Amino acid sequence: MDEKTLDATACRLAHLFFLPIEDLKMLLEKHSIKEIRQRNLFWLPFLWVCFKCVLNGKTRHRDRVGMYKNLFGLSFSLRSSSKRLSQLPPAFCQDLIEGIQPKLNLIGSPKKRKKAKDLIYKVLAEDASVFHLDNRLADIFKNIPGCKSAGLKLYANFSVKNEIKLEGQIKNARSGDTRYKSRKPEKNSIELRDRGWFSWSLFAEWMSEGRYFISRIQRQINPQVIEVKQGNPEWVKKRFQEIDLDGYTEVDFIIKPYKDSKGSVFRLKNGSILHLHMKGRKRADDKWYWYVFHLPETVSLTFEDVHSLYRARWRIEELFREIKQAFGGDHLRLRHYNSVVNHILMMILSYLISLGFLKKNSLGS
Repeated sequence: MDEKTLDATACRLAHLFFLPIEDLKMLLEKHSIKEIRQRNLFWLPFLWVCFKCVLNGKTRHRDRVGMYKNLFGLSFSLRSSSKRLSQLPPAFCQDLIEGIQPKLNLIGSPKKRKKAKDLIYKVLAEDASVFHLDNRLADIFKNIPGCKSAGLKLYANFSVKNEIKLEGQIKNARSGDTRYKSRKPEKNSIELRDRGWFSWSLFAEWMSEGRYFISRIQRQINPQVIEVKQGNPEWVKKRFQEIDLDGYTEVDFIIKPYKDSKGSVFRLKNGSILHLHMKGRKRADDKWYWYVFHLPETVSLTFEDVHSLYRARWRIEELFREIKQAFGGDHLRLRHYNSVVNHILMMILSYLISLGFLKKNSLGS
């Protein structure tokens, strides 16, 4: 490789992946393409793919993203992971982590800074990860129209402003499904909503549109109990904060939320009052897990079923927390949309490669 090609290639790679130009030049001089490919040096497979992409002229953002997803499988499953990801060493490959830390892109004028800040705040990079449900849950959801091969698809949204937010859906896990974005639940699917996104009015809107969801609750909610399915019948007409849960480990009832202290109710578009199903179970520390939901009539979930779905969701959240902490993902100062998305994808890929290296060399759990 001549000096001109070496300089150009190193510059392109440095711009693409925030790697120091001099380090890249040294790496490219030291290892031939054949050597990089054959020796499988711990993070060089990633660089090799990037290098091949650049040489082929595929530098457009959509080409890079498509290539990453195809070659490294961002739609990966944690079924093969038997232990919690948080048990892995926090510093996976320190050289790799330090080498990829993004440079702060300081923008000159306040006007430009505000424009870039507003743009970055709107950026969401998504990883569509499909987790196949266990046989019992799959049997339940296969009866939903359009979900014959049911799977839990979780959308892990990395927001530069709000750290990591997760949205999930149960939908048909078809091969080749490329729908990576969904702002609200699709019909014949069920969204797993985090309590940070909790909204009675949003639930009323979704129910009016025939959409389904399960959500954790916010602690301050105080709806009225209108029907008790499991628990004390005397709770009917009482507010949630007034019921006495002593002696109970699991409860199940129908609630009616209110807009304000005056008793204004939420209504669906057809005029009917918003009623939701609510389940709770006592934890070992005497606190409670609570969920509210609206499900198809053909679906009947126990509390354990609902909890199993959220356990899968929490495992994904642990993964992204590890990535964010290791790569400084909560301190991005990048100007362009493509740079932010590219950096997040790069963090995910680098994490996977680092993890593979650790396991291969018996350094991880």
